[in-house]
Amino acid sequence: MPPRRTRQERSDERQRAILTAATEILVGERMSAVTHRSVAARAGVPGGAIRYYFSTREDLLSAVLADLDRARRDAAQDASTVPPGAVPGTAELVDRLVRSGLGAPLDDDTLRGVVGSLADAARESPRLARELAEQWAGIERDVAATLRACGRPERHARRYLLLMDGALLAAAVQGRTCLAGFVADELAAALDGE
Repeated sequence: MPPRRTRQERSDERQRAILTAATEILVGERMSAVTHRSVAARAGVPGGAIRYYFSTREDLLSAVLADLDRARRDAAQDASTVPPGAVPGTAELVDRLVRSGLGAPLDDDTLRGVVGSLADAARESPRLARELAEQWAGIERDVAATLRACGRPERHARRYLLLMDGALLAAAVQGRTCLAGFVADELAAALDGE
């Protein structure tokens, strides 16, 4: 017989289920589709449970954006870990920079959803716009750390991040497939031009 879960463990699981459901709706649909009711239905929890953990929709959206950024930071940490003395070539550097800047997973649906959610969040409220600006500064630091770890000058971190963001937006708007590949190709062209 498995051990009984504590009240705290059940609470943590419910909160995780709520965040997962809200993230799925945000990435799979759009920010306006993230409501307490839709999240409760997706998570399989009573509507009141959402308000217990997140008193406002803005609190819920803030937690989702922070959760997405945590996942991206984990990918960036992995991407900036280079064995001592190793000097990655352009293809590996591009892969590491894309993971640092965009996170994971890098499938088309997730990337399209992230692009849309970032635009929506910036318009949703001043608080979410401010939190996104803080996250963007962190992404820039992570890209710089990856460049440094790969033996490249970090002074171009902002430029590469802007290039990645612009390429991702352009690919999404143009209805392309393999969005991460398009971003990587654009980044590789910029690196080759140096």
